[in-house]
Amino acid sequence: RSVSAEQSVEAAVELRAGDQADTARESSEAHNEAAAQRCGPQQEEPARMIDVHPPHEGIHTWKDYLLHMSTIVLGLLLAIGLEQSVEALHRAHERQELRASLEWDTEKAVEDASQAEKTEKEPLLWLEGREQQIQDALKTHRSPAAPLPRAPHTSSVVPIDPAWQAARSSGLLSLLTQQKIQVYSEMDSVIAHAQAAHEAGASASRKRGQFEFRHADPQHQGGMDLSSTTPAELDHYVDLLIEEGSAWDQYRVDCEYVRGGETAIMAGERALGTC
Repeated sequence: RSVSAEQSVEAAVELRAGDQADTARESSEAHNEAAAQRCGPQQEEPARMIDVHPPHEGIHTWKDYLLHMSTIVLGLLLAIGLEQSVEALHRAHERQELRASLEWDTEKAVEDASQAEKTEKEPLLWLEGREQQIQDALKTHRSPAAPLPRAPHTSSVVPIDPAWQAARSSGLLSLLTQQKIQVYSEMDSVIAHAQAAHEAGASASRKRGQFEFRHADPQHQGGMDLSSTTPAELDHYVDLLIEEGSAWDQYRVDCEYVRGGETAIMAGERALGTC
């Protein structure tokens, strides 16, 4: 009985050991299989294909074709019409702004030209009086003994036309009618002539001022002493006075033309040659 019991125990132990061996073998095989799957090449999933669906209805007849083409043409015409409408509105806005700027410049030029005419009257009278004074001294062969006051400083506004200049440089003249382009172009020439006359007058004033500064009277502020000048120096002084008077008188006349021309434009004239 005891031997039988021992045999039963041994059989149980052997059975348990066999189960453990089977379990270890299965675990090892599973581990190796998993390792092989991790280390081995992986298969890439096939790329998905884009499904392209054919049109629901094909073009089978001339009627379908003409309808399809008419739709395309109508769409193009609508797009072109919309673009041209936007461009037309933009150009209309530019035209309105340009006309407003030109009108403002016209009014300002009239104002500046009128002011310049008034401002130049007193200096011109002074130049004439000083010229006559020196001429009388030369006739009597005597230099002016008393200190003479130097010419008062005057400054006048020069008429300009910035809107026209900007429109011409930026290519916006096509926004105006041919009549307006012609009249503003003529006016631009008159203003340019007045500006050149102003520069000539300023240059003549500087030369006359340099002569007076060389003969300034140190004892009389703003005065000049010609008591020791020679007849040749007095003749030169007369020439300077005549040159300056002629330049500023030309500028005054040009300002009259500017005022007259711009006033005619404001009144609706389209040809300055008939004003």
